[in-house]
Amino acid sequence: MRKVDPPSWNRVIRRAVILAPAIFFALTLLNKKQSAATHLAVTAFYTAIFVPFMYLLDRAMYRTYLKRTGQTPPAATRQR
Repeated sequence: MRKVDPPSWNRVIRRAVILAPAIFFALTLLNKKQSAATHLAVTAFYTAIFVPFMYLLDRAMYRTYLKRTGQTPPAATRQR
């Protein structure tokens, strides 16, 4: 079984930085009638939704990995 790393905001943001130009390029190719500003706004919106969704997906995959391997999740440390 392949090791799954714990979720990381840095990793998710790196993915978003890679995905954002791809979204912009796809929007430009699919709808040439709209302006570049509109494409940028839509790209920013999709990227803003993508970041927390991918973090939650990474967290779910990590928890599933821990359950399958019989490990316990690390204790949550919250600073207040």
